[in-house]
Amino acid sequence: MGGGVSCPTKFDTKDLFETMMLSRELSQAESVFKSWQAMADIGQDGWVQPGDYRYAVAFLEKRKEALAEAESAEDGRRLSITDLGTTKKSICNEFVVMADLVL
Repeated sequence: MGGGVSCPTKFDTKDLFETMMLSRELSQAESVFKSWQAMADIGQDGWVQPGDYRYAVAFLEKRKEALAEAESAEDGRRLSITDLGTTKKSICNEFVVMADLVL
């Protein structure tokens, strides 16, 4: 099979490294998104129980505002959800925001 024919697809080290970094970033973003989804009581399919709808909207609106504030503080640099979801400070802020939404 193939009789000595080499694979026509080749990836250089730079491509492999960039793919690895993109995969890592996607994994982090997905992790943060899933945690926000759980905190807002949003199902995997995107559905929200009628009684949880206002809370979910308010929670996600706070996340959107926090991302916009962080972007403006970074001189317009485009940030991703991982910029808000992976630091100890942001985790503490999550609890404060949740307390504000519940009370």
